[in-house]
Amino acid sequence: MEIKNIIIHGLDKKQYSKDIIPIISNSTLDNKSEIVIDFCKELKSSFKNDVKVSSAVFDDTSQFKEDIEKYNNDDNSFLDFTKNSLVKMEKELKKKPTSSGGKFVFLELSDPNRMFFIFMIRDTKGEQIKYSEDKRSFELNEVEYADTNNLAMAVRINRRIFESDEEKNYLSFTYGSSKQNEVSDYFSDWIGAKDLLKSVDYARSLKTAINLIGDVTEGDYQGSASEKLQSVITAASSEGENKVNIYNLSEMLYGENKRNLLRETLEEASLNFTQTFILNSKSKNLFKTINVKSKDIKLNFPRSPVMPNTPSVTTRMDEFGFSLAVARLSCFSRLSRSLCLNTEVSLMASCFPSTIQAWLSSS
Repeated sequence: MEIKNIIIHGLDKKQYSKDIIPIISNSTLDNKSEIVIDFCKELKSSFKNDVKVSSAVFDDTSQFKEDIEKYNNDDNSFLDFTKNSLVKMEKELKKKPTSSGGKFVFLELSDPNRMFFIFMIRDTKGEQIKYSEDKRSFELNEVEYADTNNLAMAVRINRRIFESDEEKNYLSFTYGSSKQNEVSDYFSDWIGAKDLLKSVDYARSLKTAINLIGDVTEGDYQGSASEKLQSVITAASSEGENKVNIYNLSEMLYGENKRNLLRETLEEASLNFTQTFILNSKSKNLFKTINVKSKDIKLNFPRSPVMPNTPSVTTRMDEFGFSLAVARLSCFSRLSRSLCLNTEVSLMASCFPSTIQAWLSSS
């Protein structure tokens, strides 16, 4: 790996604090140093995990796009370009009180794709990257190796594609293994990315696909769509690291001969999808369901319906010989230990005991 330029700047900001202290380097690191090269190799390897990489392009209004174009055209020096970029990141962080600062590694490679990287690192102990007051620049600790667990998030820019007429994504985003579970909005907003899909976007598409497939009423894989949604969380846990593989999930929900069902449904509905993605806490909420049970009657529906006023939810009650369909859920609120429902229901029944009618009316 041949390094053309590398510099590290910092933005010191505590979570929930409004105060941000910029820490600016006035010189680049030695691009021939073995310590620097090893450090960069470790960081660059963070893009090897496809599950954690999302691609995008610049938004038309991206200021970062303008800055890197100026740098590409030699209208700006590497040092000035990185300093200007840091000022804009500072503005993004101020919009997010819950965010934390970090150190920003700007890395330019000399390779056919003219790759440019920006890594945001949270070196909490301050042992790996230290600021030299004498040199007024960040330096790497010779003892410490690059611990990529400190990586919060990063972007890679393929400048060859960016400057060409190829209709390909030239931005690639990734995030660290333990401190972050997806690229934060302020980071992608700083770069000015559009069409950047996150795990929650893939999760929404998956949920829509499962609802489109609907209830399975025959065979060995019977179950309502709501039950299938709840099973997504179980499937992610069994994959390890809360990963969802749509092919394995399709086989689990619908059978071995239905391994491609989810993918085909996603494609037919023109929904965004990827083979594997992380089911983070925000995404899990999409698949959690509410269960209401009274004696032999059980209602099951999503907590956060895609269309809150028109969820399609059914519950089979074969022992009474009828099915109950919730046609409209006008509102619901969850209290600490109670559930308030205001629903309209349509009933289709061949046998409908009056006791059940009375129970439904009281609901």
